[in-house]
Amino acid sequence: MSLLFRYFLIAVFTCLILGCKADKANNQRDKNIKTSPTKVAIDSSQSEQLSNDTIEITSDNISIDSNTTIQKAHEPKSTKAKKRSKRAKIKFEKEVIDFGEIEEGDIIDHQFHFTNVGSAELEILSAKGSCGCSQPSFPFIAIEPGGSGFIGVNYNSVGKLGEQSVNIKVRTNESKEEYILYLKGLVK
Repeated sequence: MSLLFRYFLIAVFTCLILGCKADKANNQRDKNIKTSPTKVAIDSSQSEQLSNDTIEITSDNISIDSNTTIQKAHEPKSTKAKKRSKRAKIKFEKEVIDFGEIEEGDIIDHQFHFTNVGSAELEILSAKGSCGCSQPSFPFIAIEPGGSGFIGVNYNSVGKLGEQSVNIKVRTNESKEEYILYLKGLVK
């Protein structure tokens, strides 16, 4: 079939399915046609001649002469919907850790524990401290659904005095947004 004729058939079929009625005499029959969007499959091996072809329209197919039939094709479910249903999701036990009071020069280690509460593997892409005094570490392997891990933070209080608040920005494969963890305390 010629490309122009295929487009014509698709337009006619779509118009009928979506409720564009050209002939009021067929209103009763047209009411039986489902009004959901569908795809049209065309058998391209049929003749390309357009002369004197007749079109017969029913609720299930469109026939062109006795050899060519255009039938509704079932649309496959979106693969994106399947991918969206399987997602990693990180949940931290605590997003703020107060290390209390320490002496200037002390070096302390803390861990921000988390669990993958999603249905896909969780990957920690990066963890960065807000200053050179905090060195985060993170797992380099994927965390299975239901699995757990931690972001470790090594805090060096050399040259620090008073109230301290360090943040650690964590990026995962869950989303483009960063998680921000806080390590707080008092350096004397």
